[in-house]
Amino acid sequence: MSTPLHPDRADDNGLTDLEQALGALRPVSHIQRDQILFLAGQRSAAPPQPGRFCTKLWPALAASLAVVVLGQGVLLARRPLKEIEVVYVQVPQPPAPAPVTPQATALAQIPTAAIRPQRWLDAPGPTATNRLSWQLIRYGLDALPATPVAALAPSEAPLTAGQNFQNDVRRLMNPGDPS
Repeated sequence: MSTPLHPDRADDNGLTDLEQALGALRPVSHIQRDQILFLAGQRSAAPPQPGRFCTKLWPALAASLAVVVLGQGVLLARRPLKEIEVVYVQVPQPPAPAPVTPQATALAQIPTAAIRPQRWLDAPGPTATNRLSWQLIRYGLDALPATPVAALAPSEAPLTAGQNFQNDVRRLMNPGDPS
């Protein structure tokens, strides 16, 4: 047996122990390798010859499928036409109006000026969350800052209405300006 430190010993012919052991093996049966390879080459070069079953199977299968297709075509051509059916649907009548309650009259007396959207939608609020929400609603997703840390921790106080207007005009006049 050989190890990395002791390679196989070689004899006078240059054969190692393993090569000598393999050379000493003899086949048990009398198989003629040359004859087998010659016959395999002949069969691979010869055109395939289908059996009787295969030569009759494909035409029979094609004929049966043709009969099925023709039968379905005749059935589709002879089917009766459907009649158009008109259906009238009656719409239910709306329910009678509810009687007027004192609560409903009290709600009707509230002026419409008191019902407004939230104030933080008009201008950015005092908190960072309100400012980001306002910016998102006003300008969309593209207006959000690239670094959210800068938007969440501003160094100055919230802008006044005049400053917001000036910023809006500047953004509208210079759409490519990142500020």
